[in-house]
Amino acid sequence: MQPSGWASTTKTWPGNFKKNDPYTKMYTCSGSLGSAKIVDVLSKTNDFDKSELGKYLAAAKLNVLSGKTSFQTIPMLNAMWTECTSSKQCYEPTAGVSWTVAQVVDYLRRTMPYAS
Repeated sequence: MQPSGWASTTKTWPGNFKKNDPYTKMYTCSGSLGSAKIVDVLSKTNDFDKSELGKYLAAAKLNVLSGKTSFQTIPMLNAMWTECTSSKQCYEPTAGVSWTVAQVVDYLRRTMPYAS
């Protein structure tokens, strides 16, 4: 399900996540993103998440936990977050391959299911 779908659904979210939980419940971060509610990160483009990495990784995590996707894993998504928000600013899906933050967001966007 796309980020906007998770933001607008009336169904219970998986993994003990709730719409009004702080984003830090999903991924370790600080600043404005860290104090934002998950639903606000999912529902719009924010100054504190201009790359939309936070938005698409949140939706991807909910998709994995709900069984909507099976080829991604929580450790994989956590590694994407950790590597992209570190000084490296990139993710290495395999040895010798490096994706920029924009490429990670594009990958997540393209592989995300549309249906609820």
